[in-house]
Amino acid sequence: MPSLDQEEMTCATGHQDFGHHQAPNHQRTSVIKCDILIIGAGAAGLAAAAAAHDPGLRVILAEKADHVGGTTFRSGGCMWMPDNFLMKETGIQDSKEQAARYINAVAKLTCSSLEEQAFHGRLRDERLDAFLTQG
Repeated sequence: MPSLDQEEMTCATGHQDFGHHQAPNHQRTSVIKCDILIIGAGAAGLAAAAAAHDPGLRVILAEKADHVGGTTFRSGGCMWMPDNFLMKETGIQDSKEQAARYINAVAKLTCSSLEEQAFHGRLRDERLDAFLTQG
């Protein structure tokens, strides 16, 4: 592949699910010029793209997922504080035990292996206790 100057990026397409012994099948499709290339359309990538675009820079924002937002896409953009005083004032019943059960159930879904759960378990338990106790 020829070398590219600082303003050019070669776009390639390929099948991502290639096996251990298969090489990706990239095909050169086009060359796009930009002033800045931002990898990742999470909160930081989107903010960087907006900040670079506003003064007139040509920005390309690349995202591998089928949606933008990164982890903020799933978070809903709010902070969950279980068993807080506002809930109690309005009669909403919650407890630190219910919150711990919920967090532990979600954490098990996101850990990739039993080894990872065991390795991070103690640290996670300490952080969970601090979150539920201190807020």
